[in-house]
Amino acid sequence: MKFNKIFIVALIPLVLSIGITQSLIVSPVAFGAHQNIKSPGQQMMDGVAAKDVVCKSGLALMIKSSGTAACVKPSSAEKLTDQGWGTLEKGASMIEDEIVEVSMHEQNSDVTIEWLTWSFFRITTPDGKVILTNPWYTNPDSSITLDDIPEADIILVPTGHPDEVGNALEVAAKTGATIIASHELINLTWKDEDAGFGDPIIFDDITIQSESFQPGSTTTIDGITIRAVTALHGNYDTGGPAMGFFITMEDGYTIYFSGSTDLTLDMKLWGELFKPDAALLYLASGMNPRDVAVMVQLLSENNPNLKTVIPHHHRLDAPEGRTPADLDKAMTELGLKVELIDPQPGVIYTLSK
Repeated sequence: MKFNKIFIVALIPLVLSIGITQSLIVSPVAFGAHQNIKSPGQQMMDGVAAKDVVCKSGLALMIKSSGTAACVKPSSAEKLTDQGWGTLEKGASMIEDEIVEVSMHEQNSDVTIEWLTWSFFRITTPDGKVILTNPWYTNPDSSITLDDIPEADIILVPTGHPDEVGNALEVAAKTGATIIASHELINLTWKDEDAGFGDPIIFDDITIQSESFQPGSTTTIDGITIRAVTALHGNYDTGGPAMGFFITMEDGYTIYFSGSTDLTLDMKLWGELFKPDAALLYLASGMNPRDVAVMVQLLSENNPNLKTVIPHHHRLDAPEGRTPADLDKAMTELGLKVELIDPQPGVIYTLSK
C-alpha cells in the first residue's frame, strides 16, 4: 500500500486545516499521544457529545447525518462530504507548537471501508456504490441504527445464520439494495411457500431485489463483479452452501470477503485466480489466529497483489489469544509482509494498491 507523508505544524489558537482539494478541518484530538482511546461509538455511549469525540492520530472528526460521530482518514473526508454522508466538525485547534506527521493514502485511492462491528462492513467503490456485508446493525457490539445506513446498492449474505443475515431484508427494503445470497435462503426461506423461483421477495409489502447464488456464481451489478466461492461453515436451518465472495470494483481493485470459514487449500487457488488486493478474514473466538495467518499465506503465495488484511467476526472485547493483535503476531511469525488493519468502529479506511 502506498502512502504520502505530509508534515503539519499546529499552533494555538490557530485552526488547522489540511488541503486536499478543499480545506479539511481535522480534530485537535486526532493528533498526539491518544492511541488507546475508545471508538467514537463507545465514547458516545459513555456520554461524550458527538462534537467532543476524540479521534486517533491522523483521523478527522466527522458528524454523520444521523448526528453520531465518526473518525475518518482525511483523504476520505471530501468524498464522504460530497456524498452527503456527514460533515466535518469545525473549530478544531491544535496542541501548542506540536509537529505531527500524518500518513495519508494517495488521493487516487477511491475504495473506502468501514467496520460496523461483527462481520458488518460498509464498502464504498470508486464510483460511489455502497456494498454491505452481513448487515447486522443490532449486534451486541453495535452502536448504530438503521438511520446510520442511508444507502446501499449491494448486500452480501454468505450464510443463513442469524448473525450473517442480520437485518439484510430491513436494510434492503429501505435502500433498494440487491441482496446476493444462496438459492435456499432466497427461494426457500424468505419467500412464501407458494412463491415461484422467479417471484420477488416481499418484506413489509416492499419488493426486494435479489440474486440467488451458489459457489461459482458470478454477477456484475453497476460495474461491480461479485464471484462466490465455497466457505467451510454451517448454514443454520436453511440448507444450501456457505459462501465467501470476491468483490471486484469498477477499477479492478478486488476484495475477498471470506464470510465464516476455516482455512482451506482452495485459498491458494483463489489467490492465483482472483488476485485479491485486500482480504476480510474470519477471526471468531473459536478461530486460532495462526490458522487465519495461514489463510493470508495461501492467498498471497502466488498473488503479489495482497497488501491488506482486515479481520472480522471478533468481539470488541475478544478473548485473550483471539484478538487482531494475536493475528498480527501470527502473521509476523510466518514472515508475511501484508499489512494488518485492526479495525475500529466508526473509522473509515481508504484502500489502494
